[in-house]
Amino acid sequence: MGSTCLPRGRGSAAVLAFIAFALSAGPLASAPRKVRIGIFPAAPLVFEKDGKPAGLFIELAEHFARELGWNLEFERGTWENLQAELTDGRIDLLPALGYTPERTKTRDFSKHPVFVDSGVVFTSPRFPIHTVFDLEGRKIAAVRGSVFTEGFLIYTGSFGISCRMVLTEDNAQVMAAIADGSADAGVTIYSLGTELARSYPVRVTPISFSPVALHFAVRKDVNADILEGIDRLMAAMVDDPESFYSRAFRKWTQPEPERTVPAWIWFTLAGIAAAGMLFAAWSLSLRSQVAAKTKSLTAEIQERIRAEERLKATLLQEETLLRELAHRIGNSLQLVKSLVGLKAADYPDKSVEAFARNLGGKLDSIILAQRMLPESDDLSSIPLRRYIENLTETILSELGRSDGSIRVRIEVDAPDILLDIAIPLGLILNELVSNSLLHGIPEGREGTIRIEACETTPGRLCVRYADDGSGVPPGFDPRTQDGSGFRFILALAEGQLKGAVTFPAGNGFRCSFEVPTDLYHRRITLRSDYSE
Repeated sequence: MGSTCLPRGRGSAAVLAFIAFALSAGPLASAPRKVRIGIFPAAPLVFEKDGKPAGLFIELAEHFARELGWNLEFERGTWENLQAELTDGRIDLLPALGYTPERTKTRDFSKHPVFVDSGVVFTSPRFPIHTVFDLEGRKIAAVRGSVFTEGFLIYTGSFGISCRMVLTEDNAQVMAAIADGSADAGVTIYSLGTELARSYPVRVTPISFSPVALHFAVRKDVNADILEGIDRLMAAMVDDPESFYSRAFRKWTQPEPERTVPAWIWFTLAGIAAAGMLFAAWSLSLRSQVAAKTKSLTAEIQERIRAEERLKATLLQEETLLRELAHRIGNSLQLVKSLVGLKAADYPDKSVEAFARNLGGKLDSIILAQRMLPESDDLSSIPLRRYIENLTETILSELGRSDGSIRVRIEVDAPDILLDIAIPLGLILNELVSNSLLHGIPEGREGTIRIEACETTPGRLCVRYADDGSGVPPGFDPRTQDGSGFRFILALAEGQLKGAVTFPAGNGFRCSFEVPTDLYHRRITLRSDYSE
């Protein structure tokens, strides 16, 4: 192989001059990474303000660009169009995309969610919509292809409710449809809906569902370097209360001081299926009365719940954080219960006091289960016997019947029960025991309540309930009764758990629950063939 020789002095000088030029002029340095990011109207997360991109996700993206040397280019469009552009490669990054297992087939998500939001129903003040059952047969506006539209259909379907869907291209069109009467109600994301509600004659309902973690996303197996940079920077910020992320989160999500947003109380329990019905009823009777008391607590509850949902979405497999999450949820529910009792005490109306006591008993069923969960070895199940014992003791105390006049016999021969089954069972048992103490064995009488639970076959749990009170009259049909207690039991058993309920006449009151303990086959059957 040949070689080229230069005079000693001139060759060295030429090499040094070339290196100096390369370092000063930078012809070998790489150009800034161009990142095309989609922009759509979803305030306060993603939107335009005074013609410029704004919102929590945009402020974070601009921070990433400064730290990672990106050159951001913003592409405006509708939600559906930007989804197509991400698939086609016309944009590189899409903010505020809700995580679902189905979307992981075509999208790669950032490791850390930026925000956790929930679907919520808005309606016109002309329509008295307070619970999910009021939506039967209504025209409901929703965004085409939205994860919250899908979540709403699943949620209403679990209660056997049929709606007529009016599909739109964005959330502003949802609000417009409600305002002009082409829809009775509309489904949107909570954070954006509350912003849009400022410009439309709509009101928020207590019907919330499908909490979803929102991430940055890229096309599957493309632009991995973008996600790697985002994940690295987010990992250093999520646990620091004074990080750029934490400050931006507070800036864009904290409520304005002049506005009272009692609907956040419902959002507090958005991830708890049974609590949605409870809060709907509570909102109908007490929302206007408790608004003044809840104003000072709203910001604290909002921040706490969002932090808990963020931990749940990002560190679901971390045992320590899961135990803390269960504990905090119990505390939050206890706070809501205390608030209801405090406000009810201000009113001489006994019906208000009775409603608050009834709601408090149902919340106790959920609180007890949540507080027992951190004691579980696998963080998914609780000891059934101790749960029933604690629940009945709490009910007796709350109703002033812990004087020994009521004997409770509990027999349990079953393994620990999954939390997803324990909570609805606890809510039904709370209603049954309360009914026995208030009607079957009223104050001044002595009586006995029996609760038995056993595993009849692997994967099936039988729970038997009976009291020796006055019972129910022959031909009794709870579906014809005006009382909300029987409607509540029917809604849980037949709506949520897809079972059947009977309340047979005879000596005392009794019924049986046969519950599948498999999470993937959740069905409950209540039968009346119980005999001692």
